[in-house]
Amino acid sequence: YRPVLTDLGLAKLAGGGLVTQEGTSMGTPAYMSPEQALGQETDARSDVYSLGILLFELATSRLPFPAKTLAEAIQYHTRTDPPAPRSLRPDLPAELEQVILKAIAKKPGERFPDAGELAAALERVAGTMAAAGTQITSSPTELEGAVSLVTQYQQSLLAARGPSIMEDFAAPSASSEDRIQV
Repeated sequence: YRPVLTDLGLAKLAGGGLVTQEGTSMGTPAYMSPEQALGQETDARSDVYSLGILLFELATSRLPFPAKTLAEAIQYHTRTDPPAPRSLRPDLPAELEQVILKAIAKKPGERFPDAGELAAALERVAGTMAAAGTQITSSPTELEGAVSLVTQYQQSLLAARGPSIMEDFAAPSASSEDRIQV
């Protein structure tokens, strides 16, 4: 897998201008850092938190918090401790769990200072696992077995179609009245 993370324009414009105003929040509630959810100033540690939430999701196949709205995000991200990743996936190495929990610490000062430090910690865990011959297998996700409505629609366009039913309807009369036929 090759994950690609993009900034969808919530943080800064290409020219460097801020999109958000101080005291406001923007972003996907499930991945917001506590300071972002509260509309406070953010830095690289806020990005580490969001990456930590993504790591939690990748490691356990679910989000730590079921936040759907900004109000729920504020509640979960600022006041609720996440479940331990190993409580959801016992085969997860303890070292990896520690990295994830440090990345999603509530207080920015308790997180990795930047994504480079988080990456270095993950590389150390990967090295330890490789040396021990430990391998993590994937687990089913909550979306496994989900059916895409878009895919079904696209496939329906390729399927052979029967005769038109429009011939069953009478042609509009030649009167001068406006009519709607449903």
